[in-house]
Amino acid sequence: MNRRFHQSGQGSVEFLLAAPVVLLLGLGSIEGIHWYFARQAASHALLQAGRAAITRHADPAVLDAAFSRALLRWFVAPSAAQSRTRLERAIARREQATGLPAWQIRVLSPSASSFEDFSTRHPDLPDTGHPVIDNDYLSLQHQAYLDQGWPEGRGPVSRQTILEANTLVLELTWLHEPLLPGVRQLLKQVAPADTRYGSLAMARAGFLPLRRQISLLMQSHPVAWALPAHGRVARQGVAEPATGQGGGQASGVQVRPSAHCQGLWCLRTYDAGQPAANGTGSAGSSSPGKPGDTGSGGGGSGVGGWNPGQNGAGAGWPHAGVPGAFEGENGAEPVHPGSDAGPGLPDPLDACPGCCDPG
Repeated sequence: MNRRFHQSGQGSVEFLLAAPVVLLLGLGSIEGIHWYFARQAASHALLQAGRAAITRHADPAVLDAAFSRALLRWFVAPSAAQSRTRLERAIARREQATGLPAWQIRVLSPSASSFEDFSTRHPDLPDTGHPVIDNDYLSLQHQAYLDQGWPEGRGPVSRQTILEANTLVLELTWLHEPLLPGVRQLLKQVAPADTRYGSLAMARAGFLPLRRQISLLMQSHPVAWALPAHGRVARQGVAEPATGQGGGQASGVQVRPSAHCQGLWCLRTYDAGQPAANGTGSAGSSSPGKPGDTGSGGGGSGVGGWNPGQNGAGAGWPHAGVPGAFEGENGAEPVHPGSDAGPGLPDPLDACPGCCDPG
């Protein structure tokens, strides 16, 4: 009897010891599934946005609108109007909590330097008042740049080929809101102490930045549109406004962390638009000119665009070496234009300059 009395309650003690571990494992599984679903939904929305943009001259307004539409299935409701209301509330809540745009899509290519190298004028191209890159007969264009003396057909500023300049490369930073209570407070405590978009969102509101990347070949002529004021779309090589620690936008160029930053957001990304090491070779300099340019400057050939009726080439030239679509995240292999020009000047939008550079 006495022995039985001493053994009673042993199962309860063992349960109390094991219950916290089992509970944490269960909650961690729920949070992991929620994170995985968010990552897949963000990737799908980015793909839909990219497909819309490549047929509309890489218009950032089209890109942002298509991304928003793709998010509606994430906030599904009995009616389309209710779904839109849920999405708008989620956007407002994120912006209020972080003082930042609800998401950020960076156009890595074509970058600002891509337009500096390859923009051209021709009556057949869109007359938008902004620089335009010709999307027609890319193989013939590439050969013309080789004939003009550009090594490997790469622009002196962007270090891209005409095919790479006609490839839309997007990098999305999506702010994932953890599902379980307490996780956001934990993320605030471990947030990196710098001014990057993802780090600020993590420190201010406990959102976990998810980074996705995609590359699609343009199906229309890329245009260097003005960027929307809401800040959800940015272009590599174009300085963005600084974000104050108290929320809202401050004036000036955002200061990026130096090379000592750690690899939490270290994404081996598509490195487009890096200037040449000597910083020279823009249009009108002593470098070879752009074959599609009209007028003088830099030894341009004076050919007014790439109309096959002008240069005598036949249609249907094969586009050899066209890259396919890809998605990348931490640890993924880079899609790099293969520049041999050296590191050059830092990109003002570089998320972590130097931390991902090869040793």
